[in-house]
Amino acid sequence: MPKIDNQQQRTLTIIVLTIGVIALIVGTFQSPPHLDQTLPLVSLVLIVAALQLLPLKLFSRNLSFIHLILFSAGIIYGSGFVSWGTTLGITASLGILFLNKLRVNNHANGFSSILSEGFFSFGLNTFTLVLTLAIFGLGSGISSRSFELASDWQSILGAGLFFGILHGGLFAFSNFVETQNGLRNLNWDLLTLISIETLPVFFGFISLLIFPFLGGGTLIIIGAAVFAITLMVYYLSAPRNILERRLQELSALEQISRILSAEIDLDNLLDSIQAQVTDLLNVDNFYVALLDPIDQHIWYPLAVKNGERQNWQRRALTDRLTDRVLREGKPILIPSEGGKQLSAIGLPVGENAPCAWIGVPLITSKNTIGCLALFSMSPEAKFTEDDLNLLTILSGQTSVAIEIALHNALLSSDITIGRDRLTTILNSIQEGLILFDTDNKISMVNEAVTVITGIPQSDFIGHTYAGLTRELRDAIGFTPEDMKSQLHQITEEDSKIFEKSVYKLKKSTAELFVERSLIQVLDEGKKYSGTIITLRNVTEEIQLKQTQELISETLVHDLRSPLSSTISALDVISDAHASGDPAGILDPSIQIAMRSSKRLLSMVESIMEINRMESGKLELSRTNFELEELIKESISEHKILAEEYQVGIIFEPGENSHIVKMDEEKIQRVISNLVDNALKFSPEGEDILIELDNSDLDVISIHVLDRGPGVPADYADSIFDRFFQIPNHSSRKRGTGLGLTYCRLAVDAHGGRIWVENRTGGGSNFTVELPSGEQK
Repeated sequence: MPKIDNQQQRTLTIIVLTIGVIALIVGTFQSPPHLDQTLPLVSLVLIVAALQLLPLKLFSRNLSFIHLILFSAGIIYGSGFVSWGTTLGITASLGILFLNKLRVNNHANGFSSILSEGFFSFGLNTFTLVLTLAIFGLGSGISSRSFELASDWQSILGAGLFFGILHGGLFAFSNFVETQNGLRNLNWDLLTLISIETLPVFFGFISLLIFPFLGGGTLIIIGAAVFAITLMVYYLSAPRNILERRLQELSALEQISRILSAEIDLDNLLDSIQAQVTDLLNVDNFYVALLDPIDQHIWYPLAVKNGERQNWQRRALTDRLTDRVLREGKPILIPSEGGKQLSAIGLPVGENAPCAWIGVPLITSKNTIGCLALFSMSPEAKFTEDDLNLLTILSGQTSVAIEIALHNALLSSDITIGRDRLTTILNSIQEGLILFDTDNKISMVNEAVTVITGIPQSDFIGHTYAGLTRELRDAIGFTPEDMKSQLHQITEEDSKIFEKSVYKLKKSTAELFVERSLIQVLDEGKKYSGTIITLRNVTEEIQLKQTQELISETLVHDLRSPLSSTISALDVISDAHASGDPAGILDPSIQIAMRSSKRLLSMVESIMEINRMESGKLELSRTNFELEELIKESISEHKILAEEYQVGIIFEPGENSHIVKMDEEKIQRVISNLVDNALKFSPEGEDILIELDNSDLDVISIHVLDRGPGVPADYADSIFDRFFQIPNHSSRKRGTGLGLTYCRLAVDAHGGRIWVENRTGGGSNFTVELPSGEQK
């Protein structure tokens, strides 16, 4: 069974290997091996290699018994001897496993996990033993000096106990660090580990007793005893491990059965399957494939790869592993070497072919509805018959649960479809709808209500008519008095007609006008069954009406004055003509009539030209001219009016004077309108400043600055709309509300832009930015 990748395990192995290498170097310098120790060293290497091949599974990793023989060898021959014996013995065991791997599987990719175990064992044993011998003064071994059991037994006892505690503690710690989901059989494994770690003391004393008599044969005797114990433990632990696994599987299957039998929602059921498969089979690549019998397509309600949920697309039924399980209704096991196995059963081998795969059918009382499969892309992975049997049992429970969940989903689909259709219809209506049931509780709100009020639909649901919060009450335009007076009326059985009302709704982004209607809902028996409140955004209608009124008021005001002047002048002309004009007022009256008529004509032309600009029918007549001279002419035209208002006009031309290509008449009118606008608002004694920035050959900027009241930020864009007037903004004369609109449209037609900013210290800064169109 493949393991879930553990980055912590690799990191810990590297750390342990590093300190093991350091311990090897220290031990060699402390007590280098001698040539006369060759035979004992060979014996130690063979014993270590044999013991390394027969590990005991404790907690989550393997524990070999080599430390039992290593402690005896260390106290006899020293740290250098035992360090090299450990290194060569573990290397020999890795070589044996590597050659066996090549012979059986014809590749060595699965050797990495074996190599990791070997590195960890080397580091753990070398480090703990060299450190122990150094602390207790046994680094050079008792074979290099004379010793007395009566005087050395305390050192041996202390070293054995310390070595057992250190070795066992580091081994247990490594398991706790690496294990992600907790340790099973903790008490049993801990008791076994403690028992094993007490043995170094026993074998250490045995070695001291027989070494004077057997010499180099001591390691052979101790090694044989340790090997015998290892064989006995190894073969006795196998049935226990199998029994423990069966108990774990039965416990997990019982838990899965309980969850699946209680869960009828398909999504929740699949979440439960994912959690239990991951825990029971210790895999992170699996999927549930279901067959759609109508169009013969396979779809994947659950797919997990590298421990994360996937969204695999539907596909047609073809000839793959999953498809074959569905067609034949039989499980397929590919334990390893997926490429070879696929070819053997006549299936195509792709680039993403799994290295190991198990698939079992999901069979109901009628037919095969799907496939539950595990897979691994790692060459090290290997599935077994036990895994297949376990997955088969799990698929039986899963099949029933999925069939029930699918049945419930189909049973409720009609209700869901009807509800979704109703929701779609209601949400497609632009008017907001709020439905109160017979208990005067809000039971339905469409999306338009959220669009209008800015309050989520869920915030309305469940509130009673009389229990609306202040925020909700304000959103639908009710006062507390309205709520009390209307609550009694809408619940009466006789049909009531409620007048529509319009209220103002202030939102963070804008101010809206909302039209509210109350509709009493009666059933077939004319009994009250609810209330519907409709909300309609009538802001555009109100604004259009206000704009129409403003236009009418503006046109009446602005046209009335020149018309009155023209009519009065014509009356004077008529009287003067009849009397022979004795006072000489005929010519002045004609001039007044002409000026008034031109003013009327100018207003009409402005409106017509603005309409042409907005419709895109205006054509620019571009000619070459000097912009500086054009600005000077505009200033000259306003000179008399500026003197009358006691306002100065200052022009600051740019650094370079050059010819531009634009519509001269329209640009002159833009500048004239901006100067005229500045004169209307500039106080007496102040100056209007016109700046021309033509330092950039591609863009020209014209600034018209005044010291008037400025433009409130809220109206910085609106002032360029036609007929717009800033409320409570006094000026020397009333404008038509068309001048700035003309400026914006004319500048846009030239590909430029215009905006207004407030000046520091008061006043406005109107900026026109135009592409120069310079002639080069």
